[in-house]
Amino acid sequence: MSILTKVFIVLQLVVALVLAVMIVIGFKNLENYKNDVELARKGQLSAQAAFDVERAKNQLGETRLADTQKQLSDQVTALKAQVEGLQGQVASITAERDSLDARNVQFTTQQGQLTASVTALKDQLAAKDDELKQVRPEITRLIAQNAELSRVNNELTTQLNFATAAIRKLQEALAASSEKAGAVVPSSESKSSVVTAVQAPVQVNAKISSVQLNNGRTFVTVPLGTRDGVKVGTQFTVSRGNAYIGDASVTRTTVDESVIQVTLVKPGQTVLVSDLATSVAGQ
Repeated sequence: MSILTKVFIVLQLVVALVLAVMIVIGFKNLENYKNDVELARKGQLSAQAAFDVERAKNQLGETRLADTQKQLSDQVTALKAQVEGLQGQVASITAERDSLDARNVQFTTQQGQLTASVTALKDQLAAKDDELKQVRPEITRLIAQNAELSRVNNELTTQLNFATAAIRKLQEALAASSEKAGAVVPSSESKSSVVTAVQAPVQVNAKISSVQLNNGRTFVTVPLGTRDGVKVGTQFTVSRGNAYIGDASVTRTTVDESVIQVTLVKPGQTVLVSDLATSVAGQ
């Protein structure tokens, strides 16, 4: 055998020995490796379980996040609607404010105008007060004069009432004398003179004391009778103050009262109590 062969054999033995050692070590390590693999597998299972738990938590978190996002989206939508409503209210309030500003300007202008008017009226009032101060003595004098005229008028009215009473007494006496004269002296000349005295055309007037309607006709009563020269057919005019009201004619009369039928009324007028009835001269 050559040296090379011997070396080769020795090398093979060494290699075989090394391989044996390595195999022994490998088997030993293989047991450890199995343990490590088992530990690793258990760790992997534990990690997988933890991963599953975390994934479940993550899914739950995603679900909650989705719910939260939906709620937030709904809230955002509601807030947008509220914002739009508030914007509408703001626009309405702005329009009202602009309207109020315009009205305020108008009121301010009117207030200025009213203030100017009040000032002008105050000036006019002051001027009128000055005029009143100037005419007050004249007014006082006229009041005193009016009082004097009222006193004189009262005196004249009293005298007129006495004179009216005296005239009525004279008329009654004249009528009585005429009747006596007619009964004593029946001559045609005396009778003619008596009739002429009784029927002399004297104008009389009095206030209407009552107004009555009968079958569409108006009848009034006046405190004038035969002793005042009133007879059936005597014509009267009715007036109120200086205004003409209508015409009337006597239908029935007594000594001191007559019933007069209204024959004509001015359009738009009505005969009333206290209107003045005046006989037409010559009736």
